[in-house]
Amino acid sequence: MGKIVKFSKEYKSSLNYQKQLQQNIAKLDNIETELFGLAINTATAGKWKDWSKNKQNGEVFEFTEKMLKDTGDKNVDAIILLLDNVIDTKEKMKNELQHTI
Repeated sequence: MGKIVKFSKEYKSSLNYQKQLQQNIAKLDNIETELFGLAINTATAGKWKDWSKNKQNGEVFEFTEKMLKDTGDKNVDAIILLLDNVIDTKEKMKNELQHTI
């Protein structure tokens, strides 16, 4: 069960609230990384399958979000949309954290 919290200006500036925002941001960082990986794996298993097959073992390639937004795969698009929302949420929390300190 959840904990009952009295929300007030004082609570938002409390150490508990700041700590929770920091934890949320760290978790969202992990989710961001996971979603980026999911998008790459989906693209290279589908629309970019032939391209992926031609890469040498151990070859390094840097994917960008821009590339992933242009795959033409609706499932990659859905993952990238979710990724964008995670990034936006994380930035809002970072801004909130700066204003509570």
